[in-house]
Amino acid sequence: MCRSLSSRVALACALFVSGVLSADAASLPSGTLACGGVEGQLVFPNGLPTVNHSGPPRASKIKLKRAITNGCDTSGVTGGRFPITAAHVSLDGRTEDGETCGDFLGTLDLQKSKVTVKWRGFNNYARPLTIATSKATIASAVYDPGSERLVIVTNPVAKGAFAGSTVTLRVSFPETFEGNCTTIDASYAWFEIGSDGTSTIEVP
Repeated sequence: MCRSLSSRVALACALFVSGVLSADAASLPSGTLACGGVEGQLVFPNGLPTVNHSGPPRASKIKLKRAITNGCDTSGVTGGRFPITAAHVSLDGRTEDGETCGDFLGTLDLQKSKVTVKWRGFNNYARPLTIATSKATIASAVYDPGSERLVIVTNPVAKGAFAGSTVTLRVSFPETFEGNCTTIDASYAWFEIGSDGTSTIEVP
């Protein structure tokens, strides 16, 4: 009888845990969305050389400090504990040896680089919180001269929010970026992105 009771308790616990895991998985956002107004700072801890920089060629570490959006179209989103209203975006990686700011205006080869997005919203008490997170490695980074933005596309998100989908980050630079990049002998420590309001993040 004790064994039977013990077995029933164990089965009940297993079913409870299974139910919790299933509920958590079901609560993750999926589908499509677009967030606008991404603003933040691209930071280069060891400096990003300009095209005419006289120093020796080297790789540059690159970080996007947690950039914040000003609103999202979530009409294509399903799941999630609460509606997504914004995103906090970060990027971490490095350029290839010898790349300069000029490569940000062409094809940029980012090594061991990843994007992390914390999808934000408000709970039932109007308190801000992170609803879910997406992490993915970067597949490509190519400048689009038509929109004048660097288009960063990730590999599919392995797990978490929007698993199986790619994330596209479109980054605009300061007005003075191209001129300074191609004429000055210096290194960038950082520069602002998205100050013109045109930077976006989209899934897929």
